[in-house]
Amino acid sequence: MKEQIAENYDVLKELRKIRKKHYKETKNMSMDERMEYIHKKSKEFRDELAKIDINDGKYHFPFLKYEKKDEK
Repeated sequence: MKEQIAENYDVLKELRKIRKKHYKETKNMSMDERMEYIHKKSKEFRDELAKIDINDGKYHFPFLKYEKKDEK
C-alpha cells in the first residue's frame, strides 16, 4: 500500500470509503437495529475522544502519515 503523506492525501476518497463501509454494515438492519448500532458507534467514539490529551501532543492518527523533510 502506498504511504499517505499530507500532499497527496485524498480526503474525499477516504470519506467515500467510510460511507461505503457504513452502508454495507447497516443496509439490512431494521430501524431499531440501526439506532442501536449508531448508539454503540457513538459511545465508542466518545470513549476514544476521552483518551485524547491535546496538551501532551502525543495522540497519533494512524491514517495521517507525514513525510519528514530535512531542513538545511
